[in-house]
Amino acid sequence: ISGVSLSKTATENNDMFSNEDLNKIKKQNYVESATPVITATGYLKNNDDSKALVCGIDENAKSVISVDTIKGEKIKYSDIVSKSMVCQIDRETSEKIFGNKNPLGKKVDIFLCGETNTFTIVGLVKESSSILQSSVGEMLPNIIYVPFTTLQKIMGNYKINQIAVNFSGDFSNEVCIEKI
Repeated sequence: ISGVSLSKTATENNDMFSNEDLNKIKKQNYVESATPVITATGYLKNNDDSKALVCGIDENAKSVISVDTIKGEKIKYSDIVSKSMVCQIDRETSEKIFGNKNPLGKKVDIFLCGETNTFTIVGLVKESSSILQSSVGEMLPNIIYVPFTTLQKIMGNYKINQIAVNFSGDFSNEVCIEKI
């Protein structure tokens, strides 16, 4: 399986991807899986107000951007539909906030878009497991994964600036990119 990341800049706001665009891409026969990636910078209020990258993802994040759940649950389709206030955090962030205690079911407060939002932790992900974490981990050590629809609601913006896509092995990258 091979893939690409489709992105549009914030200056092209009217031309950004919609949730419908995401669904159309997912339905193409040459697409193995696709996931939106929406990001916002916030602050962890439970700890020392350290910066956090809040990443809006969907249920396909493991297969597309390698978000590897090691304990608890991943972000599920039902979380996407209901815009649930749930999240996944990595073990390092968990230890900073909760010490050696099990974080599952506990709450984490994130200051985001001018207000504090409380999320229930449903899963623990492996550090540096995702493509996002390995690329921004040193700049923003805390990465919080939430349903992309929840982040859209909080941000008041229902557009998607990036979609990560894995292609089916039956097609070449060039053909898939041209079709998209």
